Order: sequence, then C-alpha cells, then structure tokens
Amino acid sequence: MTPFMRSNKVVSKADIDEATTLKEVSVGTSQVINYLTQQAGGYHNVGFTHKDLCNALQRGKTKEIVDGDVNALIAYFYYKNHDDPGFFMIYSVDESETLHNLIWSDSTSRSDYTYFGDVIAFDTTYKDNLYGRPIMPIVGVNHHHNTIVFATAIIAYETSQSFEWVLQNILEAMINKSPISVVTDGDRAMQKAIKSVIPYAKHKLCSWHISRNA
Repeated sequence: MTPFMRSNKVVSKADIDEATTLKEVSVGTSQVINYLTQQAGGYHNVGFTHKDLCNALQRGKTKEIVDGDVNALIAYFYYKNHDDPGFFMIYSVDESETLHNLIWSDSTSRSDYTYFGDVIAFDTTYKDNLYGRPIMPIVGVNHHHNTIVFATAIIAYETSQSFEWVLQNILEAMINKSPISVVTDGDRAMQKAIKSVIPYAKHKLCSWHISRNA
C-alpha cells in the first residue's frame, strides 16, 4: 500500500516544525517538500504530499491566529473589569495551556438575572465563528418579552463535563441563584449536566430546536 494513500497522509509534528522554520527564512513550500523528501530518502518514504504540507502549515497558522485572538479577548475582559467592577469572567485551560472553556457576564446581565433568571435557555448552535468552537449564549426574557443575555460561554467540546462547568460558573456569577426552569435543545450531555448541577430545576425542551433537528 502506497504511503500517499489518503489514510496515510499525516504530516508529523517534527516535519511541521522543520517546515515552519524553513518558511520563516523565506524558503518556498516546493523547496521545503524537496528538502524533507531528501531527508526521508525519497518520495516513497515521505508519507504526505505538497498539498498535505500546505494544509498542515495553514492549520498551524490558523491556530496561532485563534490563540492570539483568544488571548486578546481575555486581556480585554481583564481591562473591562476595571470599568465594570461587576464584570464576571472565568476560564479554564487544558494540559497544553490552550483555552478550554470561557464564560463571561457583565454587571447589567447579572442584575437582569436577579430579576428574570427564573427561566433560562441555552444551546450551542453558534458554531460558525472565529474561534471554531461552540459559543453558548445563556438567555432569558424580561418583562417586555424581549430576549436578554445573562452570560456567554465558549466551550471546547459539547460534553456533559463542559456543560457542568458552564452551569457551575453561572451559579457562581449569579450568587448561587438557581433557575427554576431550563430550556434546551434536547442535547443529552446537556440534560445530564442539568441533573448533576441543578437537579431541582425543571428541564424543558425547545420545540423549535426539536423540529429543526428531526
């Protein structure tokens, strides 16, 4: 079986690091692939194509941009806290110190929750964004029947652990005031998190999401 088959088109971290170093000193991608080919002892030993290398380098560049934007966002939130002492923000990182989960809420949103937080709704439909992660707004309805945002979270994965983290920190931000009812899109991981963190809250399913996902 040829190493250029789709299932084997994996660019190793060592090759990516070496290619990145060469690109930083203005070596063209074609020259980089030729160099790596010579190092490997021929095309049959490389295991990836010119296109694979380009894609791998682009993914690395995109990750750097995203990580930089996330760091800028967190820095902005720290700065915002000086203007809004009631601003709440907390985040977690993984083993590689990459952002895992993030949640924030300003003083107005936290005040709104005090009055209108008996019923909250959240879902993770906002996946097409700069960060490439599910963005989860936690919303409610005020006395004018307008939608209001209580908090916003960016999560790494749609798992019960991530949702539990979000719910636990919502409670922390809202001085442990638990909602009476929670409206979701029916995600099972989300249901599990609700039962774990706020077991006495009534869980309701959003009919719009159910019909859309049917």
